[in-house]
Amino acid sequence: MDQYLSLCRRIIDQGVWVANRRTGKRCLTVINADLEYDVGRGGVPLVTTRKAP
Repeated sequence: MDQYLSLCRRIIDQGVWVANRRTGKRCLTVINADLEYDVGRGGVPLVTTRKAP
């Protein structure tokens, strides 16, 4: 979860607005954003800020 929130902060702080010619929309983007999760324990990564049981 910390990785996800750090990436969100990086996008907000360092992101660059990129326009999509087809849709006319803009996206705040960073290059080379990777998240790593250990799924060896049989779990599935749940990326959310909501509390889960």
